[in-house]
Amino acid sequence: MTQKLKERRTLDAGHEAIAADHGAGAARPGGDTFCGVAAAAALLGDAWTLLLLRDLANGPRRFKQLESSTGISPRVLTDRLRALCDQGVMTRRMYPEIPPRVEYQLTDKGRDALPVLDVLRTYGEKWLRPPAPPGLRAED
Repeated sequence: MTQKLKERRTLDAGHEAIAADHGAGAARPGGDTFCGVAAAAALLGDAWTLLLLRDLANGPRRFKQLESSTGISPRVLTDRLRALCDQGVMTRRMYPEIPPRVEYQLTDKGRDALPVLDVLRTYGEKWLRPPAPPGLRAED
């Protein structure tokens, strides 16, 4: 496959992800040309996705573990996990056991997004942390 064809497929995939979020015929963030920021935001830009990446950063997790740690409803969690697997951000592995055991794990594509989480975490800690209640020192 030529480099030009690979670039075109990447462009198309980015636009498809954005279009899916904005509906057919809707204006795309970043305009008609490929915008890496807009494409990444379309894939990673909701709080549930970021929390799932956070929890999977330390290794595989089961559905119930993800549900418990994030507070996501089972239906939304199922939808997010399916979409992230379809986008190649994580994999779903089913074990032939009774009761069935399913684990989710980040792919290379998912692990490459982890530095984004680190930057968001740093920003949140620096700028968005609520002030300490009166009478408590910041380091308490």
